[in-house]
Amino acid sequence: MKYFLLFIATILFFGCSSAKKTTSTIQTDSSSPTIHDENTITQSSDGDTVNKQSDENPPSKPNSSKEETIMEENPTDSPKDFGKPIINDGAGVVNNQDTEKPKSNPKLIKADIQKISFNGKEGQYTFAVTIKSDEIGCDQYADWWEVISADGVLLYRRVLEHSHPEEQPFIRSGTSISIKKTEKIYIRAHMSNQGFTGNTFVGSIANGFASTKEPLTFNKNIEFQDPLPQGCAF
Repeated sequence: MKYFLLFIATILFFGCSSAKKTTSTIQTDSSSPTIHDENTITQSSDGDTVNKQSDENPPSKPNSSKEETIMEENPTDSPKDFGKPIINDGAGVVNNQDTEKPKSNPKLIKADIQKISFNGKEGQYTFAVTIKSDEIGCDQYADWWEVISADGVLLYRRVLEHSHPEEQPFIRSGTSISIKKTEKIYIRAHMSNQGFTGNTFVGSIANGFASTKEPLTFNKNIEFQDPLPQGCAF
């Protein structure tokens, strides 16, 4: 009888343990969520599955502030120095362009008439012309002075046969010119290598003459009319 009761108790013990293990296994299998990839899945009360990924905060983007800062410190579209000279005075870089000395313009080589004197009678006037010119010798000298009418006709030309570098200013006279007392005329000098670069005297025997720097614009071929210099003696 003793052994029979012990046998019955052993059967009951193992039977209860097996039932509890089965129930626990079923509950665990029915309540375990299904996981797909790395997205969290939950089960609603009516058995439908809900993706919780949309309820979570989206992943933050990588911080690009460091890269942007580097680009600002090294701009590629900043103004470039186009060869202007610069100096550094210790406080910063200063453009030195305005501090340079301006270049001086080369001296204008010219022959200016300083004075005109005349004598004679109507139809037979002679002139003595005082000229100041930038002369160095036959390569650069005043080679004539001339008289032109108001309508651009060459009335007289006094050709000079040599240079006057040591005689400045100098006076040269001409022969008689057939003009009227009230006739308007122009008198000017010519540089051998520069042309008509000096002043011009304009006026008449009756009213006198005055200097003007306005160039004559009519009959530009007068410069090539005869008589012309045939050489320079010295």
